[in-house]
Amino acid sequence: MNPLVKLRRDDGGATAVEYAFLLSLIALIIIGSVRLVGEETGKRICSPMDGLANAGVESVEGCP
Repeated sequence: MNPLVKLRRDDGGATAVEYAFLLSLIALIIIGSVRLVGEETGKRICSPMDGLANAGVESVEGCP
């Protein structure tokens, strides 16, 4: 059998590369989701604090 054909049919090393690619893709999705949820949560927490600040109550540290 031709060595190039034999090399093409051997896919043992490709699985490690595929798993690494999938793992990095999943990690990027998780990081993006956590950042998005964190930003939205921060906005929802700071919005009522802005209303309290307009009413004369001191604002909470950490809200812009």
